[in-house]
Amino acid sequence: INLRKKYNLPINKKIVFFSAQDFSDKRKGYKIFIDIVNKLKNNRDLYFLSLGKNKYNFEGLYNLKQIDFLDHDKISDLYSLSDIFLCTSLIDNLPLTVLEALSSGNVVFSMKNGGASEVLKGIGYTFKLGEKNKIINALINLDKKKLKKKSLQSRKFALKNLTATNIKKQYNDIFSNLI
Repeated sequence: INLRKKYNLPINKKIVFFSAQDFSDKRKGYKIFIDIVNKLKNNRDLYFLSLGKNKYNFEGLYNLKQIDFLDHDKISDLYSLSDIFLCTSLIDNLPLTVLEALSSGNVVFSMKNGGASEVLKGIGYTFKLGEKNKIINALINLDKKKLKKKSLQSRKFALKNLTATNIKKQYNDIFSNLI
């Protein structure tokens, strides 16, 4: 609640977070994100937050807060105050943002790219290109009970698989098997 107040965001809505270094990079799928925001602009339960360099006009999108730049040590605030992370990258090798979102306990919605399908199996949601309406329906239908359950699954996955100790062990195992 304090972080939401700090960034002047609604307290009683599900916050959907999107992040990309530069929105003009078509590979990041920002057009898909903004289309979803536009289609859900009258939804009373969802609020969108985006972080990244942009040159777009957000006039009329009262359900979106855009942050152009934030120091790296503050970006974790945005993950922490968000409920859902939406990764619309069209071409990516398991985006780091997906792993950061899982570590923060976000429920992750992602396009099927890189390793997203494998990592999010059972804990998040993946969509094929062109399934924008399925993303919209999933966002609308994710109730508080399921959101909480999926959030706990995300965090549990991250604690089990994404800690420095665990990753070091995985690399050591790989190198041991090669020798």
